[in-house]
Amino acid sequence: MPRMEQKLRDNFGLIGRKGFARFTTPPAGVNPYDGIGETFYVDPINGDNTYDGETPGRAKANLQNAIDLCVALRGDLIVRMPGSEKPTSAITVNKAGVTIAASGYGEHWNADDFFTFPAASYTTGPVIYVDQPCRIVGLGFETRFTTGPAMKIRYDTGMVGYGVHILNCKFEKWWSGIGLELFGASACTIEGCRFNNFTTGGIQMSGSGVHNPNFVDIIDNRFMGCTQGVNITTTVMNTNFFGNHFMGSTIPIDFNGNGVTGVCTIQGGSTQVAGGDDFTDYANVAAAKAADIFMCGIDFPT
Repeated sequence: MPRMEQKLRDNFGLIGRKGFARFTTPPAGVNPYDGIGETFYVDPINGDNTYDGETPGRAKANLQNAIDLCVALRGDLIVRMPGSEKPTSAITVNKAGVTIAASGYGEHWNADDFFTFPAASYTTGPVIYVDQPCRIVGLGFETRFTTGPAMKIRYDTGMVGYGVHILNCKFEKWWSGIGLELFGASACTIEGCRFNNFTTGGIQMSGSGVHNPNFVDIIDNRFMGCTQGVNITTTVMNTNFFGNHFMGSTIPIDFNGNGVTGVCTIQGGSTQVAGGDDFTDYANVAAAKAADIFMCGIDFPT
């Protein structure tokens, strides 16, 4: 197994609160990664789409080409090497069970080295759609799409945005007012990400009415200069916000008056907002509680 692949697979046993098994030391001669799936490489600088993508020296140039090599539910890993990719149309993650990870994950990691943002000719959509259960680790995303998100996780007809784990990624405002949109997404975890300077929402939660976001965990993220940290435009179900930090947000979590089905918990984290009454768009903590939105352990400035 290539050293880079071994390092990444080792990391997958250690990082993230959810979605990653924690391996113990295997017996001598036992490889815990046998049968875990194939590994493919993407190198935006030196790669070539005529290559097979099976080694760093024969890496694909574009992420979509590597996704197309994967087999659903095999547990394939795509190693995204440093460099900025500029697709001319949206990348679509349409293979269930794939993990896409930055090769530089770990010490001195910098998402600026692993950004994907569109070519000047592509201005009409997100840079990436996520339509199947997958993990995306340590990458950065921007878009030229002025009215939509950089990344969109979709659960609707023909799209299964279920069980997606977005970990330690970075979303930067360029043209768009939205970093990540959860459209009907279910059982997803957004963890350890950074959302910078979005005017509509670092994260937007939306739906079709038939499919609305439910059982979503938003954990340990940083929202810098986002007018609304999380912008909720539809009814959500059993969604949890744990340990998120909001700096410069007028309303950290804006429900826009939309209801909650089940229970929504906002626990831990911090905000620059002066008091709990302004942490959501509800008039006060009691009003939020009456709507089944429960808040506790949040740090407010004194």
